[in-house]
Amino acid sequence: MKQVEDMLSEKKLGTEVPEELETRLHNALQNRKPRIRIKNNWQIKIAAVLVVVLLAGFHSDTLANFGKMIIGYDQVMNGTLNDLNEMGKGQVINESYTSKTGIIVTLDGIMLDDNQLIAFYSIQNPSGNIENISLAGSSFEGEKGRYDHHSGQGMTNTEKSEESWVASYEVPPSSEKNLSFCFSIIDENPIEDVQEPGKVSFILDRNKAMGHSLKKGLHDTIKVDNALIRFKSIVASPTSTVVKGSIQNIFELAWDYFTKDRIRPYILELKLIADGQEIAHQSGNIHTDRYGITFEKQFDALPTDLKKLQIELVSFRADYDVHQQMELNKSSEEQSMEILGQHVVINKVWESEGDTYINITSEGSVILSKIYLMTDGRRLNLEETIADNYAEKADGAETHTRTLHFTGTAGNDIEMHIDRISYTKTYNQIIDIPVD
Repeated sequence: MKQVEDMLSEKKLGTEVPEELETRLHNALQNRKPRIRIKNNWQIKIAAVLVVVLLAGFHSDTLANFGKMIIGYDQVMNGTLNDLNEMGKGQVINESYTSKTGIIVTLDGIMLDDNQLIAFYSIQNPSGNIENISLAGSSFEGEKGRYDHHSGQGMTNTEKSEESWVASYEVPPSSEKNLSFCFSIIDENPIEDVQEPGKVSFILDRNKAMGHSLKKGLHDTIKVDNALIRFKSIVASPTSTVVKGSIQNIFELAWDYFTKDRIRPYILELKLIADGQEIAHQSGNIHTDRYGITFEKQFDALPTDLKKLQIELVSFRADYDVHQQMELNKSSEEQSMEILGQHVVINKVWESEGDTYINITSEGSVILSKIYLMTDGRRLNLEETIADNYAEKADGAETHTRTLHFTGTAGNDIEMHIDRISYTKTYNQIIDIPVD
């Protein structure tokens, strides 16, 4: 039986016969006298029965997925991963860990290229209630170090007994061979939460890694308020495209810290455009460490036969130290001030029930923080912000009106102190990336 299986596997089941060969065989048979070999007919019958039994043993889903490496994750994969899986890319692992409470974690397979290690794993709870089960702190560990989780998405089956996950992790160096998928199983049962560490170990097959299709160092910069966005590199692999850069190096970060003129980036909106079409954004982060303030943006894989590639800086949002003051009066007249180019209008200042209120209007994205009042040598702290109202002007710009509530009454001399401001600024600047 095994020989028959090997033969069918090698022939890929259902090999198509060329039309001209079929014609020649047909003509040859027509011109040949039939021979009856009753003696060997039982061998033909046995062979036919074996083939029928073998084909019947294949489940229809198995036949449909004959070329796939990893089965059961079609609904969780994106289009790129589905295409790679259809082409037979990846490494099958199919190893499990079973907890003391019967929870089964199975690492079905991985995909590895220069941008990420993608894990395909499932969590099973035979007793149901899979929503009470989760994995915490998952990572891959080897002799050289630990490779942390980046992002992931999962799906629960209709019986609520199993979750299937596709998750991205850091890329282990080429010297790593023996890896373990490590995690903690958390069971939030009605009596008490149970946490148990577990791992699945395997040998990494580097022959199944996919490398990269484009790798370039970048030296482009775009000036934003109080900072420079520097684009450092772009790496396109079969699973994704990653753009890396920095906003401040460690020396700039240290200088701003000592001068109390810091910038805290929140949102960096980038687009990756290939041959005029936007590539889907997958994930991204901005973080501060010993290298300064750096960013990483991950997009879907690039198309084949690429001719033109661009990065567009759409917008940037950050929190800035400003330390700005403005003298106020209790008249009914409007007053205004500029903070890093952002227009802020003081609509009204009044007192009620022993407290002070200031109604202000700014652009929709502007948020003022660390605000307080100084009056007659006293400091009045901000209690709350109330009555938020967003409106759209005739030119389409959004405005944000709200009331600031300060504890205590103000004297005749009032000075408003603003130590921080955050806002989003649109740039829509494009960088061309050579693809030759």
